[in-house]
Amino acid sequence: MELSEKLTRDTDNDGINDTYAMVMNPSAFAEAVIMSNGGKLVYVDENGDYKHGLDDAEVVAALEWAADYWKTEFDLVPAHWNGHKDAFLTSQAAMYLGSEWESTTLTQDQMADDWGLVTFPKGPNATGYKAIYGDPGWVIPASYSKEEAEDIAFALNLWYGPVPGYDGPDDWKTVLYPLYRDERAIDETIAMVREPENSMVNLTIAISDSVNVGLLSSDVYWNKATVAESIEAQKGIWQAALDKVNAK
Repeated sequence: MELSEKLTRDTDNDGINDTYAMVMNPSAFAEAVIMSNGGKLVYVDENGDYKHGLDDAEVVAALEWAADYWKTEFDLVPAHWNGHKDAFLTSQAAMYLGSEWESTTLTQDQMADDWGLVTFPKGPNATGYKAIYGDPGWVIPASYSKEEAEDIAFALNLWYGPVPGYDGPDDWKTVLYPLYRDERAIDETIAMVREPENSMVNLTIAISDSVNVGLLSSDVYWNKATVAESIEAQKGIWQAALDKVNAK
């Protein structure tokens, strides 16, 4: 909040902000806030069943803080759906909540200013900083035999694994240095979140479109519902989707 207040500026004193602290995607913001506070939207219990954590204290507290942030004038929602990065590139916003791979698109031609990469701030319930891993997992269909599946896994491991001669403990940094202006983004931020204890998997992507943090956050962002009302509205929808998965 303190940093956002400093970064949000009306430079020409016309009563309209010219630079905002953050370009806002409510769904991505809510997800980051929840997980950086140690909250789990979906988790697997001791029986191997999927459960939602919408009522968990960490999730509720995170969404309440997000709702407080959204009551300020610190964030900017772009006029068109794909304008989030453009707002950052054109200095309309000082911070952009994006994925690590997007470093490849912040080229010299697009981003004239220097930039860096940090994790989302740590929530009060968290024990450490967290990075969200949300890519789909690799799945081998059961139609393959055990031997065929092992051959596929072996080939995938060769393709996805480190190249011989470039598989030292710090060799992963080599391909990243040309993509960043600030080496601290690699040596500090990425090095930290590569550690297993600093990463979290967002399991909502593995369930269904009904289990979506965007559906949870959008009504709160647009002042259509309180956090408690939004959670209550989504609980039944999420539970029904999880019940289908658990029944398989």
